[in-house]
Amino acid sequence: MIAGAYLSIVGMVTFSMFILEESIQTCIFGTWPARTAKQWHIVLRGLDTMRGFNLTIKIINYSVGWIQPFAFFSYRAYSHATDFYITGASAEIFAHAPELFEGRKIDFMFFPKRIENIDNKYIVTNGKIGVVYDSMPILKQQHINGVLVKYDKYLVVKND
Repeated sequence: MIAGAYLSIVGMVTFSMFILEESIQTCIFGTWPARTAKQWHIVLRGLDTMRGFNLTIKIINYSVGWIQPFAFFSYRAYSHATDFYITGASAEIFAHAPELFEGRKIDFMFFPKRIENIDNKYIVTNGKIGVVYDSMPILKQQHINGVLVKYDKYLVVKND
């Protein structure tokens, strides 16, 4: 009876994570044609949906997934791989349609091309995106992270 109860609980936990895994894969399959069609808003919506499913997998896995150690390690790896897919696809969306990230935290390598002075602030741009500085910056490649906002005619990140 104890073995039966254990197997029932293990089955309930791993089956729910399996269905979540399938849901993530279905989202991935949905983002492929949207990427081909360059419908970046659809791809982003797919990634947002995947983030929610992936968070649920992590919560289940770390709270009760340990009851089946092989499944725990497998779903932990799957969750990490999903995070990587989301990161890579987000970079592709950002490269093509950065305006979709307005109000979101972003993290990217910035290759500046020119400096413009607006309202006593220095806006360094690469054509699509700008970084706001309080003092004259040096034009060099740099890692930028922060929230993307609209500033004058640019989408910018305030450099901290």
